[in-house]
Amino acid sequence: MENKSNKFYEMVLFLSTIAFQSMGLLENPITKKAEKHLDVAQQMIDYLDMLKEKTYNNLDSKELDALNQTIYELKVNFLRVEKEQKEEKGEDNKTKEEKKTKERKRGGSPHNKGKKEE
Repeated sequence: MENKSNKFYEMVLFLSTIAFQSMGLLENPITKKAEKHLDVAQQMIDYLDMLKEKTYNNLDSKELDALNQTIYELKVNFLRVEKEQKEEKGEDNKTKEEKKTKERKRGGSPHNKGKKEE
């Protein structure tokens, strides 16, 4: 039977790997693509936070350090990826608005391309 400490590290690694994959920082081993599912990543981080809370005073210093470091790295990366995703969406929206503005300035609309105004 495996050492309980090893099982603990395996669980932390398992949850953190899912979180990193869900942030698009590791490729999905099945699709071979980096995919973003931030809701799943957040759920894995929440599970690790819960694990930390539920194992309070039951972990040795190495286990606690590993758990704290993992949670910290996940949260920092999550915030970075979330910010990048918001910026990308903002750029997409900004680009769409710029196109609409240019069309209005030319006297047309994106829906009337090729039609002359009367």
